[in-house]
Amino acid sequence: MGNLTKADIRAVLSAVPVGNQGHCLCFIRQIIRMADPDLPDPSQGIRAAHGKKRDRVLSERELAVIWHGVAGMADYEKIIRLLVLTGCRREEIAGLQWREINLDTAPFQIELSAARTKQKRPHIIPLSALAIAQLPQPKAHRTIHDIRRSVVTHANELGLAPPHVIESWIGHSVGQSRIAGIYNRASYLAERRAFT
Repeated sequence: MGNLTKADIRAVLSAVPVGNQGHCLCFIRQIIRMADPDLPDPSQGIRAAHGKKRDRVLSERELAVIWHGVAGMADYEKIIRLLVLTGCRREEIAGLQWREINLDTAPFQIELSAARTKQKRPHIIPLSALAIAQLPQPKAHRTIHDIRRSVVTHANELGLAPPHVIESWIGHSVGQSRIAGIYNRASYLAERRAFT
């Protein structure tokens, strides 16, 4: 890597289509940093050529074809339809978090922080009723430990066994006090088998 020169990098970039040169240059820089972060980076000062700006505008009919074409594609359907309805960038919608969506008080809107936008400034996107209908239902946040806690709670509420047996069943130290836990080393295995 120490022999890599600016001319080498420019030669590689010249073999890549203009629209992809920026991505290629980023990839080269990552490789250089990973190879030896202490070496001087010969890619510094090199700029990738930019392709022509795209000016293709989809017709209303084409947008309708896309709208109906993604039906039934789960999250992809929601993302594409929200892109059509809001004009957002794909990363802004694909990375959307519930905390960025204000549905509590009108006006309903998406509120993106500066860190989430290309322009590095906050951006508010008003939501129509149709856009709101495209939002996925929030998923309840559950953890594995929630299951454990729920099982113990319900076992106690149903009176399946005395609390000290249920605690032993899940591997907790038995006894309400530290002293009881030190002296009571019973496993309650027979009782645990009886209620499982």
